[in-house]
Amino acid sequence: MTQQLAEIAVRLGKPSEAVELAAATYSLFGEAEDPRMQGEATLTQARAWLGSEKQKEAKAACQSAIETFRRLDDRKGLASAMHVLSSAELASGSYDQALAAANEAVDLLRKLELTRELAYELEWVAYLRTQSHSPAEALQVIKEAERLFASVDCIKGQHLAMHTEVDAHLLKGNAEFAMRLARRALKSCQDAQNWQGEVALLGDTMVQVNVAKEDLVAAVNDSEAAVEICQTRGDDTRLAQLYDNLSTLHIMQQRHDRASEIAEKAIDLYGSMHDARREAAVHYRLSGSSQQHGLADEALSRAARAKELFGDAGCYVSETMAILLQCSLLQAQGRVDGADDMLMDSALRAQELEDPRTEALTCLHRAILHLTSPAGANLNLALECAQSAESILRAVEDPSSRSLLADTLHTQTVIRLHREEVEEAQVAAHEAQLLFQRIGDHAGEVDILRMLACVDLEILSREVSQVTDLAPQNRRRLGRLQDSALRNASRSVTLARKNNLGALLASALHVFAQVHNSRGAGEEAHAAAQEAAKLFQDQGESQNEADALIVSADACLIKRDQRSAVQALKRASQLFTDLGDTVGAARAEEMLRNYSGAPAAKTQLSLADAASAAEKGAEAGVESETSVVRKGMEAEVAKAIVLEVFMQAIGDEEEPAADDPLMDVGLDSLASIGFRETLATRTKLNLPSSLVFDYPTMHLVVEHLVELSQG
Repeated sequence: MTQQLAEIAVRLGKPSEAVELAAATYSLFGEAEDPRMQGEATLTQARAWLGSEKQKEAKAACQSAIETFRRLDDRKGLASAMHVLSSAELASGSYDQALAAANEAVDLLRKLELTRELAYELEWVAYLRTQSHSPAEALQVIKEAERLFASVDCIKGQHLAMHTEVDAHLLKGNAEFAMRLARRALKSCQDAQNWQGEVALLGDTMVQVNVAKEDLVAAVNDSEAAVEICQTRGDDTRLAQLYDNLSTLHIMQQRHDRASEIAEKAIDLYGSMHDARREAAVHYRLSGSSQQHGLADEALSRAARAKELFGDAGCYVSETMAILLQCSLLQAQGRVDGADDMLMDSALRAQELEDPRTEALTCLHRAILHLTSPAGANLNLALECAQSAESILRAVEDPSSRSLLADTLHTQTVIRLHREEVEEAQVAAHEAQLLFQRIGDHAGEVDILRMLACVDLEILSREVSQVTDLAPQNRRRLGRLQDSALRNASRSVTLARKNNLGALLASALHVFAQVHNSRGAGEEAHAAAQEAAKLFQDQGESQNEADALIVSADACLIKRDQRSAVQALKRASQLFTDLGDTVGAARAEEMLRNYSGAPAAKTQLSLADAASAAEKGAEAGVESETSVVRKGMEAEVAKAIVLEVFMQAIGDEEEPAADDPLMDVGLDSLASIGFRETLATRTKLNLPSSLVFDYPTMHLVVEHLVELSQG
């Protein structure tokens, strides 16, 4: 009886009670010297630990049950234990281990010729294949499961297998075929008056297909039809789940009020069934929706309620996630100290419970908190927290923690870039990229490739400013950096397009455009920057849209389209002004003055003061060969400087004619970067990145310098 009560507690979502009951059952069977039932009790404990999201304890209980069943040569019990172990491995993110355990269970059930149990285990294997993004393998397995379910007339199993088959087809991009499958199964259920199957198809399978097809209206209609059937049949358990799903669909439609209204019905039903875990999950989702709609107090209240309910249900990991949500909401309100205190408490609790993964997760969130604080970033503390998270994860050497380690290294890359530690950022980014690639996290890989391109550009800019001449070895080094930046940016864009990652595609295109600008490829840069600006506009990201327009303007000038450049800058200036970004607006206005032929703004160092310093020479502590030219400098002085810098850039001693296009006499796109940077350093003038495209001859560059010096 105690064992049955423990199983019921597991099904009702009361893991803490189930663990206690299973422990009592284990003791009773020990006294009765019944090792097989002790193994069953241990397996029930494992299921209970899974319900409370304690995978470590669940796996330990599974291993104990496995040893017992092996010793007793109980193959059926062993197969059950392998299935639970597979579930625990999946919950830990260990797909390979989960699949290995499930396949062992399949082998055992084949030998026992238990058709129904084998069919369910094959369906589980197919599901695991979909979770590891292997749809072809999933389809191979699911066909056998469907055949076995049909042979024993298991309707519930057939519907479950069909749902997994639909999943696999959606992964392969066959949404239309998946819909035909679902509709055929729906008609079969309706003809057989199988209302449970009809509800499952309408409320789960067809909703899933419609969401994949981005047809949320159809998804809502199907979900509402399933709700109506359950209301008629009086199935409150299923009705609560349908209300929960319908609320989520309304959140996806940005209909917060309607989502809240439906969610309250799910909350009431879950409450009446004492299902605290699912009730908490509804509050958690609504908290995120409230935050998106600017309802800060409501968001914080629901996050706090979710934390409380997850705690009551014994769902420790979900409780921690609710705490992290609370912290992000507190941070948004400027209450950084309160958020930091909560995170430190969570980390200490994880440490006490010997849960390194959750401890690392809270350390990572502390790093993000101090990196993005509205009061200003604390980069030292952010880096310290991120490094703590990394150390914890490396110490456990758990394959399931690879994703979290990749996120940690990604965050370290951002912090290192802010600290201008580009080499360290590059090392962290390379490892993060390998991890994202290994675990199949396309979004993470897209963003880290984008950041690698940024690192390459940063190193390129630094080295160009330090190079005094473009000797062959220097040119090769800078060329490799340009190639690396282009390769990383290109891969980031390609991967984002392939996986329909719209938000990340915009950022990837933005950097892609910057890379092309650095190479003097104006057409490619302009196309990428314009697409990025449009995507940012569609996403309501005005700040990023303005930044992309600045890059677009640079590209337009490289391809000598001054009119388009001015239009882009005017739009950027307006966006910056609307956002209250005075720095961005000033930058856009300065570029407009330069590109429109208006007098340039004063440089940081007064030209008059610089001229005076040059005349005083050593008395003023300024060396004549590196000093700036005096205000209103003579054309001959400007020509001498330009000629000297040009000869250094191309590594040649033959003087070009005044009207020869510089790009035709040895100054390629790479050398042009060094030419402009060195010229700007020597003259202390604010020169555009498109200098050699706007002023393509020696004569025009000299004239431009003379004009700027008169600002």
